[in-house]
Parts: sequence; C-alpha cells; structure tokens
Amino acid sequence: MRICINYLERKDALIAPVIFAHRLGRELEKHKDVKIVDRSEKHDILLAIIRDDQIADSHAIGAKVVQRLDGVYHELDNNFLTKNKLIRKTFDEVDAVIYQSDFSRKLVNRYFGQNDGLEFIIHNGVDPFEYPASQGKGEGNFLAVAKWAGRTNKRLKSIVEGFDYANFSGTKLKIVGPVDEGMGSYGNVEFTGPIPNSEIPSLYRNTNCLIHLCYDDNCPNAVAEALVSEVPVICTSSGGTPELVKDSGEIIQEDNYDLEPNWRAEIPDVPRDKVAEAIHAFMGHRNYRFPRNDLYMESCANNYIEAFEKVLS
Repeated sequence: MRICINYLERKDALIAPVIFAHRLGRELEKHKDVKIVDRSEKHDILLAIIRDDQIADSHAIGAKVVQRLDGVYHELDNNFLTKNKLIRKTFDEVDAVIYQSDFSRKLVNRYFGQNDGLEFIIHNGVDPFEYPASQGKGEGNFLAVAKWAGRTNKRLKSIVEGFDYANFSGTKLKIVGPVDEGMGSYGNVEFTGPIPNSEIPSLYRNTNCLIHLCYDDNCPNAVAEALVSEVPVICTSSGGTPELVKDSGEIIQEDNYDLEPNWRAEIPDVPRDKVAEAIHAFMGHRNYRFPRNDLYMESCANNYIEAFEKVLS
C-alpha cells in the first residue's frame, strides 16, 4: 500500500496536526506492506489531514482520498464560516473520513452533515519509547501543557484558581506554554513559558498528574502523551478528552458543549471547588488504569491501515 500524507509537506512542525502526521508516517513505514510516498509519486491513498486542494490529482491516478478531521471552526468571533470553506470542500470530495473522537464526529456532522463515504473514529497515538512511563517523585507534581495565549477555551484561569483553592500542602503546578498577561502570582504555580518539544517527554516523566480542562478539544495530543506516559489526567466531561481519559484519571462533570456556534467569551469557567475536588480525589486514588496500549502509536497505525484497506476494498 502506497500512502501519501499531505501534512508531511508542511514545515511548521510545532502544530499538533503536523506532529501527528510525522508520528503516524514513521509508524506506518514500519509495516512491510506500506510505503510512504510524496504527492508526485503513484499512491493508493492520500491522507488529507484537515484540508487539501489537490484531491482531483489523486483521484485522477485512481487513488482513494481519506480526510482526517479533528473538528471544524465554530466560534462566532473567529470568522468560522470562511475558515471552514476549504475543510468543507475537502469533506465533500473525499472517499472516507477519519475522526479523532466521537465528539469530533458529532461536531463535524452538526456543521457539514454526514459524509457520503465510510466514517471511522481513531484516537491519536503516541510512541511509548518516545514517551516512557512517568518516574514522577512524590505525589504532588501537577502539569498543564498547551498554547494558552488567546485561547480561552483552554480555561487556564480555571486550572490555576482551582489548584490554588485545593490548597494541598506540598503540591506544585507547572504551566508550560505561552500565556496571556495578567494571570497573577501564585506561590505554588510556576509559569515556564514555551519550551522545546524535545523537552516535553521529560516533563511527563517527572509529573504525577496532568490537568487539562479544555472546553472543546477533540483529541488533544497532550492528553494522549500523558496517558501513554502513565500520567493520570484531570479533565471535564465536555469535548473529546474524556473519551481518551476513561478510567485513567478524574473527570469533572459539567454541561457539555452543545455544538452550536459560540462566542469565546461565553465559554464557562470550571468552578474552582470542582477542580479542587478532583485534585483531592486524585491525591487519594492510585488505582488508575495503565498501561494504555490502546493509545500506543502502533495501535493507532494499525487502525489506520485497517481503515485504508476497507476504503480500498
């Protein structure tokens, strides 16, 4: 099977879809019956991550085109109709769609309807050799990782205020990534700013728990990385994140995002007492499910190959 992955052409290697494309490409190439090729070469499958404007060229040589979708733009203050145009055009032209989560499927179906081709749900995968099991010392090392600046849906304020309110002696929270000004100062919270991707695995190795409260994430790489590193995750019931976490962490119940277009300023905070309650529950609970082989990159790649075989049959 000869597979072309469009995002392998991109150079902005720090964004999540490009990171995943390279992870998937490396794992697929381990299979003796798979060859990763570029667009100019004969291919059986074009994996169009998010969007692609050259689908007709692949169809012209007899290839099938599969779109991998995390979701769609849906913010009223983010020009979502215009930003969705090429994603929708791709969606209408492909032979199948792979969604990152069931939440992703529901979100896309709300805005685009159901695709005429085959549909699959495959969660993101992570290489356990790249992200080995945590060796976190003690019990109070908490971590939050994201590009926070300008992204109120990540709900950093709820994470910090809830952690501070938990007031658990001996605990500390490390916030990694760019943040907006005005977050305030907290004695048990460290803001590191951005760090190289190469340093992220060592963070998980020395972490006891990841806090990820994003309102509408479809299938966050950070959560998959933490779970493969055997780091429990605190999240909420909204979005696709709880589909990953399952019984490998604490899930804060809230009213789920209703999929309707929304203003970013209207995204609800997570009450600090609920965040604190989840932190206390984590501190008293050590029987989470690990390892998470279902999120290993090998398992993810096998699921992609199975999906491609069905599309080609």
